[in-house]
Amino acid sequence: MKKEFLLSLIALLIFSYSILLAADDGAAVYKGTCLKCHGELGKGDGPASKMFKQGLGDLSSKAGMAKYSDEDLQKLISEGGPAIGKSKVMAPQKGKLTDAQIRALVAYVKGLQK
Repeated sequence: MKKEFLLSLIALLIFSYSILLAADDGAAVYKGTCLKCHGELGKGDGPASKMFKQGLGDLSSKAGMAKYSDEDLQKLISEGGPAIGKSKVMAPQKGKLTDAQIRALVAYVKGLQK
């Protein structure tokens, strides 16, 4: 019984640690890829956002982001905005980011919502 509990606890700790690592990787990817348009807090107010006539997505809006599943966000990042009916301003990142980086980025972006 104690052995099973200990093994379960170790598995939970490893899983939790992997989530933290993914979030850290996501933060680095976000800073290198997304920050210039979406801004530090994901509000769509990054330095490059001024180049676009239309507003950029507010990634920090819990209500706005609730309608997108992780799979939707992965597709959006990988294939670009039109892949899920959004603006072509959101360029595809497939070939620029790995699948693991895209998953980490989705996890990070979900953490921006308040």
